This record gives sequence, structure tokens and C-alpha cells, in this order.
Amino acid sequence: MNTAQQLLRYFAGLFAVATALAQGTLDFRNYNPSQGLDVPFCDPRTGERLGTAWYAQLYAGAMPDSLAPVGAPVFFKDSPASGAGTGYAAGGKVFVPTVAEGAQAYVQWHAWEVAGGDSFEAAQAAGKAFGVAPVIVVTTGGDNLSPPVVPAPLTGLQAWTCIPEPAPAWLLLVGGGAWLCWRQTAAKRRPTPDSNPRSIPGNP
Repeated sequence: MNTAQQLLRYFAGLFAVATALAQGTLDFRNYNPSQGLDVPFCDPRTGERLGTAWYAQLYAGAMPDSLAPVGAPVFFKDSPASGAGTGYAAGGKVFVPTVAEGAQAYVQWHAWEVAGGDSFEAAQAAGKAFGVAPVIVVTTGGDNLSPPVVPAPLTGLQAWTCIPEPAPAWLLLVGGGAWLCWRQTAAKRRPTPDSNPRSIPGNP
């Protein structure tokens, strides 16, 4: 390898390091009491809080229409830990390759069933359950800012609505009760035969 090639590789390496260092950072978790963040996630089908049968991952980008997965998927928790149990996940410090330190990033929380695979897209293709939170905008952190800024908390994070659907037995019970009420009301309104019929003029 000649000197020119060595220099080229050297500067390419410096550029790669500088690019990595310039990436904005996020604090990937939905429980951060110091920042007033407490947003548990639940199964959109049942309303139960998510556990280790579900993955969580952040999608982020410089524009809301260019979001891509950042960091690695992590499991939701099944037992309490540091004040956050089921419904919570924590992936630590996450870099956003397309957003510079201290710049605004569009961020979205994704979750899906582990049985669907290691990616959100695979779970969708497999027809497994998933959830997508509304997009939020945060200002990223960075170690190279002056002064350094810690990874940005997910301020403004919102969970999807979790309203469990009524069970079939409950629907049957409610429907049957409504039908009985209707029958009783109809019976009260139905005219009863006159016990002392009177003669009608013109009839024998």
C-alpha cells in the first residue's frame, strides 16, 4: 500500500469517527421520573400492560417522513425494576445517524409481539400484534456539545389508547338484560282485556 492510499484510509477513518460522534443521542425509555416521564404501554387488544412477549424500538429521523429504526429492539419488562415493571422498556443511550447533536429529531415508539420476529416490519408481515405511538419532536443530546448534553429524554411521549374490548360473555349478558327490560316494558304497555265489558249501542 502506497503513502497516498494510507493517507486516504486515515482520513476516511477520521471522517467516520467524526460522523459517529456528531450523531444526536436519545434516552430510550418510557419511565424517567426525574423528567416527569411515566408512559406505560399495553396490549391494544386486551389493555394488559406489555411484558417480555413484546419488543420495543425507537424510530427516528430528521423529518417525520424519513423515520428509521435506531438502536436495537429491547424487551418490555415482566417484573418491577427501579420503579418500572410491566409496560415499560429501557434501551439506554441511542444514536440517531441522520440527526446532528443538539438538533431536532422526529421520534416514534414502536412495539410488536416477539413471536413476529426481530423487527417491526417482520411482525407486520407475519400478522402479529403491534403498536405505534404518535411522533414526537425532541432536541437530541451529544457528548461533543459544549457543554456536553445528556441523551434527550422522550418528552411528550404518548401511548396508544388501551381500551379492552368487552368479552363475548359480557356482551351476551348485557344484550340479554336489555332484551328482558324491553319485554317487561312492552308487557306493561299492552292493553289488558276489560273484565266488565259494556254493551255497545246498536248491538243486541
